Amino acid sequence: MSLSEVLAHYPNDQARAALIPMLHKIQERDGYISKDAMTALAEDLKLQVGQVESTATFYSMFRFEPDMKHSIDVCTGASCMIRGGDDVLKAVGDHIGKKCKGHHAVHSDDGNFSVREVECLGACSCGPVMAVDGEYYEDLSANDIPVLLQETADGRLRAPGSMRGRRLGEPV
Repeated sequence: MSLSEVLAHYPNDQARAALIPMLHKIQERDGYISKDAMTALAEDLKLQVGQVESTATFYSMFRFEPDMKHSIDVCTGASCMIRGGDDVLKAVGDHIGKKCKGHHAVHSDDGNFSVREVECLGACSCGPVMAVDGEYYEDLSANDIPVLLQETADGRLRAPGSMRGRRLGEPV
C-alpha cells in the first residue's frame, strides 16, 4: 500500500489521523524516517514539520537513521526491568563494546548491530524481552546475550521465544 493509498482511507479534513500509519509506511519503505521524509509528509498532510517530528520522536518504534545489519530493541519497561532488563541491556552493550542507554540507536563498530533501549515491547509477562530483527526473545538473562548475539552475527538465527522453554506466557 502506497502513502497515497493510506491517506485515501481518511477524510480530507481528518488527514492528520493518517500521520502514524504514514510514518509506519515510510519506515517500511525506506527502513527509517529521514528529515526529508518528515518534511514531505508535513506538506502532504498540511501540518507543521514540528508536528510530524514531535509525533514521530515520541514513539520508540520509529527509526531516524539506517540500521546496521541487525536491529535490536531491549525492553526496560517496568515488568522487564524488575526481572533484569537493565542487566540484559548492559550485557548487550558489553557485547558490542558500547554503552546502550537511551532511545537513540547505538551502533556496533563491526556493522552488525543497531541497539535501542525501548520502553515496552508489549510482552510484559515474558520479560526480560529483546527483539532481534523483529523476533522476540523472552525470559532472557544477561548470560544469554553473548551466545544469542554471536549466533545472530554468524547468521545462525535461533528460534524466537522463551530462552527458558516457557510457552505462551505460562507461569515461570
